[in-house]
Amino acid sequence: QHNLNPLMSNMSHVVNHLSFGPVLLKGAQKKVESVPDDYFSTESMHPVDGKAFVNDKLHQAFHHHVKVVPTTLEFGGTHSRRNPSNVLTYQLVQSAQIMQYDESDIPEARFAYDISPMAVMIVKKGKRWYEFLTSICALIGGTFTVLGL
Repeated sequence: QHNLNPLMSNMSHVVNHLSFGPVLLKGAQKKVESVPDDYFSTESMHPVDGKAFVNDKLHQAFHHHVKVVPTTLEFGGTHSRRNPSNVLTYQLVQSAQIMQYDESDIPEARFAYDISPMAVMIVKKGKRWYEFLTSICALIGGTFTVLGL
């Protein structure tokens, strides 16, 4: 039998790692890291890793709410186990607030999550060879026109 004095509880804590979904293989991780930060940031996959949540006073605790957004990254090209063309990741949006407890209640660090019904899809498309050839011809034609004037 344990006796807890709820008035003396300190619920300070460190989140070492919080993630959703399987661990990405090295090939998939490299592809995810190659996406510009304007479109997708790898930090959004683990926003609370290594963060400390310290209570200044006794008898209070942090309540965390995590919004989980499924994100598919499509890279195109050939698909293999080591080099997938599609990668499913989960972005996390986290918020935390400190809650004061009644004297009779025992404080608890609380983690709640909500999986978004909407998903994000990021598609990387390159130019086809004939689009590239058309652009080169336009540049050459433009150069001849300007030099001919």
